[in-house]
Amino acid sequence: PEDRVRLISTPGGGGFGGKEEPTVQLHCALGTFLTGRPVKMTMTREESIMASTKRHAEWLHYKVGAKKDGTLVALEAEVLIDTGAYASLGMPVTFRSGVCTAGPYSIPNVKTDSTSYYTNNPPGGAFRGFGSTQVAFASEVMMDRLARELGMDPFELRLKNALAPGKQTITGQTLEEGEAYMETLEAVRNALEKEKGKYAPSGPGKKIGIGIAGSYKNVGLGTGIPDKAGAIVELSGGRVNLYHGAAEIGQGPGTVLSQILAEVAGVPFDLIDTIENDSRLCPDGEETTASRQTYISGNAVKLAAEEFRGILEGLMQEAGLTLPFMADLEGVTGENRKSISWLELEDLAVKNQVALSAEAHYAAPDTVPLPKNNTPAPGDDPAKYKIHAAYCYAAQAAIVEVDENTGAVKVLKIIAANDLGRAINPLMARGQVEGGVAMGVGYGVSEQFVLDQGRPVTDNLVKIGVPKITDMPEIEAILVESPVPTGPFGAKGMGELPVNPSAPAICNAIYDAVGVRINSLPATKDKVLAALQAKK
Repeated sequence: PEDRVRLISTPGGGGFGGKEEPTVQLHCALGTFLTGRPVKMTMTREESIMASTKRHAEWLHYKVGAKKDGTLVALEAEVLIDTGAYASLGMPVTFRSGVCTAGPYSIPNVKTDSTSYYTNNPPGGAFRGFGSTQVAFASEVMMDRLARELGMDPFELRLKNALAPGKQTITGQTLEEGEAYMETLEAVRNALEKEKGKYAPSGPGKKIGIGIAGSYKNVGLGTGIPDKAGAIVELSGGRVNLYHGAAEIGQGPGTVLSQILAEVAGVPFDLIDTIENDSRLCPDGEETTASRQTYISGNAVKLAAEEFRGILEGLMQEAGLTLPFMADLEGVTGENRKSISWLELEDLAVKNQVALSAEAHYAAPDTVPLPKNNTPAPGDDPAKYKIHAAYCYAAQAAIVEVDENTGAVKVLKIIAANDLGRAINPLMARGQVEGGVAMGVGYGVSEQFVLDQGRPVTDNLVKIGVPKITDMPEIEAILVESPVPTGPFGAKGMGELPVNPSAPAICNAIYDAVGVRINSLPATKDKVLAALQAKK
C-alpha cells in the first residue's frame, strides 16, 4: 500500500519493528532512497526458501465415468488449494486448476469446483505449470485406473477421448487447427515400442514398470485480458538492433526472436544484436508467463521485420540493387555489382532521407472471460466460448525400476513428446523439454516442502530433495509440429508444459511394476514401501 511505502521510506522512521516485516523490494527501496544509488539484496539459501512463493499445495478428489467401450461420459472433481497467508496469485492459479481439471479430454458432462483457502503457510505463487500441474497428476492417475478397470490399453483410452480440432474443452471452447495431443500420444507410443526388451530388473526383488500420462495448457493470457507485445528493428553502425520486452529467465527469447527477424528480414543472424527488457528503450513485452513470449513477442518481431524488410527493399530498388544483402563487401569493386554492404546501405539511407527503423505491436486474437453458462447451444457462435487463443499438449512415458524390499524408485527413462506448433529453435525446445522433465522427476519422486506450524523445516536444497544430475533418467525429447495459423511460422509456446506429465507417468509406472497406487506426491520410498506392506 502507498502509505506503507511512505512509512518504510522515511529516513529514521519506524516500520521495521511493526507487525509485518517489509518485503525485500521495500528494503531495497529504502536503501536506494537513503543512498541515492541502486541497492541489491542477496539472500542466503535459507532466506530465499523462507521468503519465496511456492507451488500451491492441492487436495484433489475425482470421480470419473465411462462407457464399457472407454468413451468418457462424466467427471466430477473438487480441488482444494492452499494459497497461504496471502492471495498472491492464488485466484488465477485456482482458475487454471479448474479449467484444466479434466485434462486434455473431451467429456460431455463435467462438474468441477476449485477453491483456494487462506492458511498460515507461506504464500503460493507462480510456478511452472501455474495450477495445471497438480490437476494433471490426479486426472492422469484416474485415466490409468479407468483403463485398467475397463481392460483397455492406456494409450487407446486416451486416444479415444483426446481433444482435437473440432472438439470442445470442458469450458465449452471448440478447438481450432493446430491442436495435436493425439499426435504426441502416437509419438510416445511409437518410441516406446522401440524400448521393448531393453530393460530388465537389476537384481532380486526389483520390478520394471511403464506408465504414461498427458497434459495440456493454455498459450497466452486469454480470458479477455489484453495480450500484447511490441518490437523495434533498426540498422545502426552496420548492425541490426532488435529491441523487445520479453524477460530472459533462461528460456532464450532473444535467440528465438532474432531467428524470426533473420528469417523474415533476410538479415544474417550473426549481424543481429538484441536489447531486451529495458523499459527505457524497448516496447513492452508484458509478462513472461503463460508460455506466451514466442507466440506474442514472436508475432511482434515478425511484423516489425516485415516492415523493416519493406524499407530495405524500397531503398535497394531506388539504387537499382536487389536482395540478398552482403554483410561485408570491402574490397569489392565494379559498377555492376548487385549487392551492397550494410554500412553503405546506411549511407544510402541518409542520402535518401530514409529512416532504417521499424516498430510494430501485436495483439493476440480476441478471447473472452469464462462464460457463466459454458455449455454451447446448437448454432452458438464459438467465439463466445473462446477463453484462450491456443493450447499446447504433451505426453510422456516413464520406465521405472521399483525395489519391493525397500520401496526405492529409480526412473530409468522418460520419453517426452510436446506439441509446440512449430519449433523455431529445435535444440532450445528440446532443452525446455529436458528441463521440464528434470523438474517433473523431482516433483514426482523426491521434492517436498515440509512445514511445522507454518515455518519451513526443509530449509535447504538437500532437505527439499532437489534431484542431482546423477538422479536424472535418460530423456528422449520428441518435438511434435502441428503449426497453429496465428503463430509466427506456426509456433506456439510450450515452456511450462513438459513438467506436467512426469509425476503421473512415474506413479502409473510404479503401479505397473508392483501394483500399488501412490496418490500423494512425492512418491518416496517410504510411501511405496508402506503401500507394499499394506498390500501384503
